[in-house]
Amino acid sequence: MTLLMLRKLIREEIGRDLKSPRPDTMNWKDYPGVHVIITADPINNCYQARITVKDREDLSTPTRRFKSENDANFWARDRAERAYRSLLGSQEEDQSIIRSDR
Repeated sequence: MTLLMLRKLIREEIGRDLKSPRPDTMNWKDYPGVHVIITADPINNCYQARITVKDREDLSTPTRRFKSENDANFWARDRAERAYRSLLGSQEEDQSIIRSDR
């Protein structure tokens, strides 16, 4: 591979990345259908966290209190990831049912 060809390839990859609609990776706070709410409660000196899942009340959680923001983030991340995996699993089941009906 020549130096000219290598430069062209690098420019193409950089340009493609700059034009992509969402170059950053998906964060656990950004899962589609999963809404993470973490708020500070200065009156009670704690943090509150809650997970709501669109159209899936069974995966949503009640508001929980934590002593630190790190504890709230750790719990919320774990619950958000579990909820998102469940949503992905149910979508795969729905698609397999549709395929088997054909």
